[in-house]
Amino acid sequence: MYVPTLLKSMIRIKNTCAAATGTEFTLTVKYVDADTKAEIQGATTMKVIGGQPYTVTSPVITGYTIVNATYTGTMPNNDASVEVLYKKSGVTPTPTITPKPTTSPGINTEEGCKNAGKIWYGNACIASCPAGTVQEGNTCRVQTEQEKCTQIWYGNACIASCPAGTVQEGNTCRVQTEQEKCTQIWYNNACHADWTAACSSEGKVPNASNTGCDVPPPPPNSSPTVSVNKIEALNGRNISINKSLLEIAKNLLFIK
Repeated sequence: MYVPTLLKSMIRIKNTCAAATGTEFTLTVKYVDADTKAEIQGATTMKVIGGQPYTVTSPVITGYTIVNATYTGTMPNNDASVEVLYKKSGVTPTPTITPKPTTSPGINTEEGCKNAGKIWYGNACIASCPAGTVQEGNTCRVQTEQEKCTQIWYGNACIASCPAGTVQEGNTCRVQTEQEKCTQIWYNNACHADWTAACSSEGKVPNASNTGCDVPPPPPNSSPTVSVNKIEALNGRNISINKSLLEIAKNLLFIK
């Protein structure tokens, strides 16, 4: 048990057993002005076994008069504190009743368990949630079937692999797209058996490496394309020329 050097001769623990056993708790001793309730000296601490009696002897503090020479009590099964009261010198001290140690909620209560940063579950304070449960706030709840699933959760069931027509995405499945279903050539938003079929869908031909489509080359020795309008215009011109030649021939015959 640690006791500050200044108070070793002023604080003693009275034990009825030669070697008491149990859990030690911290007793904080505060030195307080009885009128203002302000601390007039730094607090000290001591370790006391829960359920054991203790005695605190008031040390002399310059400028103050001791109200009670000693304070006694029984240590609870948790950390506690006690106030040692003083009056400023020149003020007649008023006898007071020895205060009982202020106690904080024990760890075996829900509030004390929460204050200790642990989990309150099943009316007990525990360090972690048991199997089959998950932590939620500062308590535990039973796992859902989906949370228990360590494989793939799909269709409200835990399965080992995604069914046909679906693909795994994270720890679930989704329906395949048309492109994912295509096992041949996906081109121009459609699935084709080969590049010939794929390219013909837009009037093209497979490229040299058979990995895409090209515009087909023009056929060899092809004559220039003449529009219908041009042909009609030429025909009309020929007719006019023929008529002019006929008139010239008639004129020549008439002259003879």
